[in-house]
Amino acid sequence: MRLSSIMKKFDRHRYEERHGFGGEVSVVSNLWDDEVVQTALDISPAGCFVLTELPLMLGDDVVVSFDVENHGEVVVFGKVVRAALPRRARDEGLAGFGIEFLDMTPVQRLVVREACRHLPPPVPTLRTLH
Repeated sequence: MRLSSIMKKFDRHRYEERHGFGGEVSVVSNLWDDEVVQTALDISPAGCFVLTELPLMLGDDVVVSFDVENHGEVVVFGKVVRAALPRRARDEGLAGFGIEFLDMTPVQRLVVREACRHLPPPVPTLRTLH
């Protein structure tokens, strides 16, 4: 893998600041018959973390939709890039899955970025406090 491709991937994922969201997102997966409404813990123009007790598998493709105030619904394809399912009392973190947005248009990215400016930073979890 070339350094330039590594840097492009790094840039896309890490330079978008996450913001506490707590809003509803609709997720469609090939494992579910209908869209499922979940709560997104945080969101950025690059992706979101969805809280659920039934996380999808890494690499699963999804369609995510959510409303952006004053701009309407945003619908994007995504891929599950993180899955968390704490099973024991001593396990840290929240159950859910992280989604990377794959096909967000530049206009959608700007709309989400502008909407995120009015949201607080994400609430720290136990893992980030240690």
